[in-house]
Amino acid sequence: MADAPVGPSLPFHPSANPVEQHADEVDASVSCSSCDAVCCRLTVVVQPEDGIAEHLMEHLNGLRVMARDAEGWCVALDSARMCCSIYDARPDVCRRFRMGGPYCCAVREDYTRRVHPPIPSVLI
Repeated sequence: MADAPVGPSLPFHPSANPVEQHADEVDASVSCSSCDAVCCRLTVVVQPEDGIAEHLMEHLNGLRVMARDAEGWCVALDSARMCCSIYDARPDVCRRFRMGGPYCCAVREDYTRRVHPPIPSVLI
């Protein structure tokens, strides 16, 4: 996973609404256990009402966001267990991110394309 793009190179969609409007559009074949935790590498904008501890945040372009470690992972990720260490108190935007929802699938597809680009066909 060392060659995977991390940090700011992953998609940041300030205009995208990660709230899944269409719950019936969840892809049941998508599982966190078969993912590279792509959502834990996205920029997560923190709202004041989220109550996130200041040491877990940083400022980016005037926004309060979840801080990331040197490898681009959210600082709240428990890397030993690959799960959120503040799950019960995670930001609202993380609560609304639906595994297998349209936004999740789009982010995973974009990530896969960057990490494993298709091999071009060559006709001889």
